[in-house]
Amino acid sequence: MRGGGFIFCRALASVFIICVSLKAGAQLKQVARFEREHKSSQSGWTIISLKNNGLALIRDDEKFHEGRRVIEMMLLDTALQETHPVEIEVQSRMVLTGYEYSSDRYIDLLLREGETDQSNVLLVEYDLISKEYIKYDIKNEFNFRLTHFTVVDRNAVFGGYVNREPAVVIYDKTARQAKVVPGFFTADTELLDLRMNQNATFNTLVISRSAAPEKVLLLRTFDKTGTQLLEDQIPLEAGKTVISALTSSLVRDELLIAGTYGIGASKQASGFFSTVADPFSDQPVNYYDFPKLGHFLEYLNPKRSEKIKTVSDRNRLNGKDPEFRASVNSIRLEEHSEGFYLLAEVYNATSTGGSSMYPYQTYSGYYSPYGGYNSASPYSNRYYNPPYNSGQQVVTAVKVVESAVVVFRPDGKLDWDHSLRVDNDDRTALEQVSDFWCDKNSILLASKVESELSMRVRFKNDETSSDTVKIMLKNPGDEVRDESEGQGGVRYWYSNKLYTWGYQTLKDPAAQDRVRNVFYIVKIDAD
Repeated sequence: MRGGGFIFCRALASVFIICVSLKAGAQLKQVARFEREHKSSQSGWTIISLKNNGLALIRDDEKFHEGRRVIEMMLLDTALQETHPVEIEVQSRMVLTGYEYSSDRYIDLLLREGETDQSNVLLVEYDLISKEYIKYDIKNEFNFRLTHFTVVDRNAVFGGYVNREPAVVIYDKTARQAKVVPGFFTADTELLDLRMNQNATFNTLVISRSAAPEKVLLLRTFDKTGTQLLEDQIPLEAGKTVISALTSSLVRDELLIAGTYGIGASKQASGFFSTVADPFSDQPVNYYDFPKLGHFLEYLNPKRSEKIKTVSDRNRLNGKDPEFRASVNSIRLEEHSEGFYLLAEVYNATSTGGSSMYPYQTYSGYYSPYGGYNSASPYSNRYYNPPYNSGQQVVTAVKVVESAVVVFRPDGKLDWDHSLRVDNDDRTALEQVSDFWCDKNSILLASKVESELSMRVRFKNDETSSDTVKIMLKNPGDEVRDESEGQGGVRYWYSNKLYTWGYQTLKDPAAQDRVRNVFYIVKIDAD
């Protein structure tokens, strides 16, 4: 989910450009690197994209002032130059659990006191224009398990569960009052998505988890005060259920719902679904099983992939659903003039104890060897949606094996798809490891494996090109001695910009073999 001063970093020196020319004509340029020395005892950084306003870096500074914990925030411009340091004092037991960036101006940090569902919440709103922050102490009046968080026209919107029933709460910063949005306390239902729209409204998406064979998606749109503006009930095909889903945010006139679906009570996905919301008429739900996609199975052995496609074709001819299933995390839904782009990642999970695991988005505080905090997708809600069944297994290892982008036309129908096989380290929590950039004719997928970027471009005519490149260093003479495993990744930033980050141990032979540990961010241009 989503001060005083400290020493400014020296301006980046000896910055150089690394170009990666892909065969089909696309190009990536690593154009700038931010670097900050990092001790193994220090907390890691959480990175918040401020789009074309730069980046915000957040961490628990592990120092105290008069018994209060200090949260450090560092602002970088789009050239990765440090612009403004901020220190925020909070109660000693407060932990960063979410964040949001809204209105091209405000950074909201969500902190919670302790780890229980009844813990009080602190909301900190930082204004990029005034360079000031305001604290809002929010008392938790009941046992509320937070799963979603966003901000709509400065009002904070929280989604979660009270006694296993979905609930949505709006906190009005002006009045400093919380309000429960009516209509959500329904048994055997799950809150799949809570998302801010571009027009100062927000969407909620709920599905029944009852044993009934026919299920219904319930989409509602509210204004910032919680007044309902529209409702759309979307019946699903008998025997199918939605496992994960995202709503678009009304950048386009159409509102698309897309994600993964399963067959019967399966906790793994059988394919992707999509539908365009229309509260005034019935709309079809489109189902696309994974073998039906052109490139989704490319992470598998080619022989196995062909066998799965052959068996699936035979099943469809006999009126049966294909049997292939996978654990898939729906990450973000991007809107363009030509349609909608859904980013998803395929993963394998090892788990122990409890009942069967739901492969939904999960919120986890993951601490690295550097003590760092990591969150999952920075594009969806910052407080990640746990399984409806509270008895899920304990995940001990998660490995992402593929990144995929599925493109839907404005009418919600499948257009084309692209995939990138990911060779990623095991992690202790489900989190996004890759991202993409696109235009109307191509999609570029990129992921990070230790000190390298892996990239693959697919054009709409199905022509592809792949490459791998070393991540640029600040000084040409530096040598990478070690890269922290399971740390860092690639994220879309703004326009045609992405960034990658991680933690490295570097050696500079020119400086008497001096070894230093650093946190870094590298800016990437996609052309």
